[in-house]
Amino acid sequence: SSMNSEFIETITEEWILSQMEELGLKRKDLKQDIGLDTVYLSLFFAKEDNPRKIHLSKTTKAMFYYYFEWKRSVLQKRSKTI
Repeated sequence: SSMNSEFIETITEEWILSQMEELGLKRKDLKQDIGLDTVYLSLFFAKEDNPRKIHLSKTTKAMFYYYFEWKRSVLQKRSKTI
């Protein structure tokens, strides 16, 4: 599935957190699967008033979207083999 610019705007920090919750993922899973480091994740999930907070670029939004699509397919395949 391809992404349009309207859809990409729906990818927010809240959306990412809801995907993580739905799939049972923790920050350590993002570290292992995508290679994001602890400092990056801390600043990404920091409160809005943190001057060092990292905000989502379109590229990062796309990365998270496709990561969750991949992770969902991996978990579905795993559940079918059990």
